[in-house]
Amino acid sequence: GECLPTAALIGSLIETIDKEKIPPSRAALALPTSLYSCNFPQIPVLIKLILERIGLGEVEIFTTALVNQREPVEVSLMLFQAYCLADNLRRLVARIRPYEKNKGETEQCWQEALAKLSRAIRDRLNLRQAFDKIIKDFASIPAEKEKSRPKIAIIGDLYVIANPEFNYQVEKEVEAAGGEVIPASLVDITHFSHLNRLERAWKNLVWQEIIRTSLLQLFLRLQDYRWRKMIEEVIGWRSKPLDFSSLKRIREKGLPAELDGETVLNLAKINHYLKEIRPEAFLHVNPIYCCPGVVTVPLVQWLEDKLKIPVINLYYDGHHNPNSQLKPYLHFLKEKREISKMEPNFEFWRKEWM
Repeated sequence: GECLPTAALIGSLIETIDKEKIPPSRAALALPTSLYSCNFPQIPVLIKLILERIGLGEVEIFTTALVNQREPVEVSLMLFQAYCLADNLRRLVARIRPYEKNKGETEQCWQEALAKLSRAIRDRLNLRQAFDKIIKDFASIPAEKEKSRPKIAIIGDLYVIANPEFNYQVEKEVEAAGGEVIPASLVDITHFSHLNRLERAWKNLVWQEIIRTSLLQLFLRLQDYRWRKMIEEVIGWRSKPLDFSSLKRIREKGLPAELDGETVLNLAKINHYLKEIRPEAFLHVNPIYCCPGVVTVPLVQWLEDKLKIPVINLYYDGHHNPNSQLKPYLHFLKEKREISKMEPNFEFWRKEWM
């Protein structure tokens, strides 16, 4: 009962089946998962048990895990491609929407893009061509490019960062308060899991695992990179996947490869964002009672103590909206920019971090 994402997923699935009048035998739920010390890998199992108990046992559960999977490999690979596309769509939206001259134009372009990509996947059309046209649509949106806002990088629970209903449209709230969001990636969790697994395999010289994971990670990274590369010119910065250099700092802090989970992933993302994007604050979002989120809070205190970069912790209980806490942070981040009249100088913390 304490894992709110599980309850939300089950409720959403049942509501959708009922609303769309989908026969259970024709319904399927696609879930990302990995072997973490969290409820995360147990969510598909729990959902299946509950569906069987309420008479919806014919609903199929697909996951992105490649271990002991029941669905065809092609389905998992297509899901991975879909997550990559979703990541890059959210990057395009976050980069353009705060600066659009005609309010609502980015949102409309986003909804049209989702429809086009859904159709391309369903009809097995050329996804690269479809996405290229979508990028051009976003690039044509009139925007006030001379302005600049404080950049807020989002980290935290995978479900909360990806569900605008659960997080009460937190990205729009950041924009309304005067910030620009760096959206969290949906696929970095896959890269992180594989990199950890590969590091453990090298440590124990498990050659079969080294070969298998290396080839799989190389293939997935190439797939991810080609989609990220396509949007670089529009968003104005390089969006690189997590790599071993992102894990180096957390190893120095005493966190070994044997420790998986969202707490360590949050720290790896922070390292990655500090090097690649240079945000002026981090927004850490979680469902209430989330153990990885609670553990992350004291571990990132050094960001504020040493680097003077605030970490905004928001917890969602499904009833109350904590997003109003954003306004004071954005007020002072904007004020800091006004005082400096220039982009923030990151040399101090880059030396501290590197």
